Amino acid sequence: AFFTDSPTSADDKEAAAETALPAWPTMTMKDSLLASPTLHKFNLIDTGCGTEHNIEGLCCKTAAEIAYYHDHTDADWLCHVDDDTFLNYPALVEYLREYDASAEHFIGYANSEWSVQRDRRKKLDEAKRKAKGGIVPPRLTVQGSKEEGAVEVTYATGGAGWCLSRPLVMRGIDNFANLKRTCSDIVYSDDVTLGYVVQVQLGVEMKKERRLHSHLDSQSFASKEEVMRQLTFGSGYRTEIEPISLKLNQPKKATKEEIAKVLSKNMNSKKKKVFSFVSYPGASFVDEKTKLPPENDPLGFHALYCDLFPEKCT
Repeated sequence: AFFTDSPTSADDKEAAAETALPAWPTMTMKDSLLASPTLHKFNLIDTGCGTEHNIEGLCCKTAAEIAYYHDHTDADWLCHVDDDTFLNYPALVEYLREYDASAEHFIGYANSEWSVQRDRRKKLDEAKRKAKGGIVPPRLTVQGSKEEGAVEVTYATGGAGWCLSRPLVMRGIDNFANLKRTCSDIVYSDDVTLGYVVQVQLGVEMKKERRLHSHLDSQSFASKEEVMRQLTFGSGYRTEIEPISLKLNQPKKATKEEIAKVLSKNMNSKKKKVFSFVSYPGASFVDEKTKLPPENDPLGFHALYCDLFPEKCT
């Protein structure tokens, strides 16, 4: 049995649910959950977490969905996807059947590894006091950092989706119930904190699955058959940087300061946001001119669903 949920912070929950539902092609809706701060139709559950898309709100919703799974279902797996993620449910079911559900598993897309300080909140507060109102760096530990006291954490981005097996949830329920406090202590969002709880506190490594995709991936595939084997697809915007063109009047005589100024100008002007979604030969989910999905299918979910599962499309 599988329990799959998708948290949303959208102000219009019914509209968000109607947009996201095509991402759940063949699943039985009684086994699904859209974690929301307000009760509506569909299978929306009131988490009481508010609508803020910040560390506190995200960690609150993640803790709530794990608690709901623990208290109200006997499913073998808890799987999470964001509300802007397309879930290929049949492929996910077949994939999870390859695992022993009686063992502890944490499965996700290895977005990156971070060095996390256990008491980062305390260090930030100390830095603020010492700065006396000055600017404090947003991170005390960063990707690849070897700072003393830091621990390496591989986290599964919610935009690609992650799964926990029931034995892992049952053993770690107290840790997961304390997720909001842990988020506050280490000052990282829900997906990084979940990785910290599972790997550092519970001692379970994440199994890296590359068929889970977020909107930060290119998501370009060679064929429809290859797409059918993937588990999730992200829909959203990512930042791209165009190739830099250096234009100096006298390149050979240019000073370091002049080169740095040109580089800075180009870097700032060449960044652009582009819509990211799955693509493959013979299928287009965006308008050729705007490079965006149509207004009546803003995430591209319905078009992809109908192309992959035409017999179920209405």
